[in-house]
Amino acid sequence: MCAQQPSSEKMDGAAAPAQKLAPANVHKVWAMCQNVVGSPIEFVPDASLADLGIDELGLAELLFQIGQEFGEGLVSVEDVSPLHA
Repeated sequence: MCAQQPSSEKMDGAAAPAQKLAPANVHKVWAMCQNVVGSPIEFVPDASLADLGIDELGLAELLFQIGQEFGEGLVSVEDVSPLHA
């Protein structure tokens, strides 16, 4: 069973903090982002979800896909800071 990350290490609105994920997982999450957006997007590890064109509905879809791939409860809406500050 995977332990959840402490709140200080939660996602900050980026698609995925590339330096904290294995390269294969970074590419999986990036593919999920492209799927949500519906078109290829340039890989920018520190881009915000809003910069990628992912809105609140897209965030819900992305979190669903992450849960399906890596396990439910790994990340939630509360873990991701607001998309539009």
